[in-house]
Amino acid sequence: MKVLKYIAYIIVCTTVLCLYSWMIFHVSTGGQALNGIKKPLIKFASFPQKVEEIFNSPEVNNIPVTYTPIEPNFTPINELNYDLFGLTSFWNDAEKQWDIKMINFKNDSVLYQWQFAKKDYDPYYIHFANSPLRHMLLLPDKEVVGRLSMSPHLFRIDSNSNFIWLNKELEYHHSLNLDAAGNIWVVASDVYKEKSDIQKYTGGLVKNLDGQLISYREDYLVNIDIQTGEILFKKGIGKILLENDQKGILYGADIYDPSHVNDIQPALSDTKFWKKDDLFVSLRSRSLLLIYRPSTNRIIKIIQGPFISQHDVDILSDHEISIFNNNYISYPGKIYDTPYMEMDSLNSSQVVVYDFEADSFHVLNQKIFEKYKIRTYYQGLSQILRNGDIFVEEHHSGEYYIVNDTGVVLKKVFETPLEGYVHYPNWIRLYEDRPF
Repeated sequence: MKVLKYIAYIIVCTTVLCLYSWMIFHVSTGGQALNGIKKPLIKFASFPQKVEEIFNSPEVNNIPVTYTPIEPNFTPINELNYDLFGLTSFWNDAEKQWDIKMINFKNDSVLYQWQFAKKDYDPYYIHFANSPLRHMLLLPDKEVVGRLSMSPHLFRIDSNSNFIWLNKELEYHHSLNLDAAGNIWVVASDVYKEKSDIQKYTGGLVKNLDGQLISYREDYLVNIDIQTGEILFKKGIGKILLENDQKGILYGADIYDPSHVNDIQPALSDTKFWKKDDLFVSLRSRSLLLIYRPSTNRIIKIIQGPFISQHDVDILSDHEISIFNNNYISYPGKIYDTPYMEMDSLNSSQVVVYDFEADSFHVLNQKIFEKYKIRTYYQGLSQILRNGDIFVEEHHSGEYYIVNDTGVVLKKVFETPLEGYVHYPNWIRLYEDRPF
């Protein structure tokens, strides 16, 4: 009798396990039958992973989230024979503040320093250490414009780190760039108070054939008055795409974060291929660039090519732009141990130049990038200097490079007070001439 009971228990447990496994498989592959219990089911199934994340998180281990482990066997290189200045930020955990520094990459000297302290932000909206101070702008008289990433803190401070203005209307992220009038273009999203707030993801809605309302996150292109911090222009990229008959770009793949705008580069003069005040807009989630004309609300050109999940677009001349190609496939399909077809290997990140005149792309210093394994899966930027050298910020490892045709001129990290850890890069702003 006991044997029969054990067999019955095994049958029941196996049946329940099979049913549970099918339910997880069904909802994770897009099945609709269990929509009513989809969220609690996924939360329950992901509970062990959440526990692991908590125990492995930097906060539990008392490591600031803006620190990253140094790469094993890291060896610095510094053969830089010219000055190159950079405006960047470092989290000062002891003082609970961001130290903003103008440094010289040639010798690590600090020309000037500012602070953005914990007392100066609104803790209701952000976890401060999770909001890096990125891509700042240096203005005359040593004033600085900056923003805490993914938070409603866009600001201008004077040379003594005092606020001139603070804009908290939107959640600002990614790049900051000046236009021809000296005002600021920045990417932004709606403010949300709690991480669980559904409004974070409802910049737009679409109803599919099944009658389901599907929300997506909207990124705004925002122009800010440099003098007052007030919003002069605000337009959602989703709305721009719809008004320019580009539904396929917006809805044609995963729409959780359909555009993920990460750079707005304003044109400062007219050329044969664009006009002053046109915007070069980088959409990471769709691996494409737009040239958008705010004055007419028209998309002038869509640029797609040999780049994937790119960050950072720079205007090089009246007919060329450069693109920092992360070259990273964010959402892999089925992973095979043994290939059964021809492989396409992505060996490094790249700096890709697009020539409007020739309508062609070419990659710079590809062999150097592959030899030194210069790559970052997310974030990152590049800049081609006047002498042709290429500066690269490799985010995930915390490393900075300057390369040219002969090899690596500079390879460095910024060390933290914690042994074995370096600072994450924060979209450094380069100045080839001494800024003051």
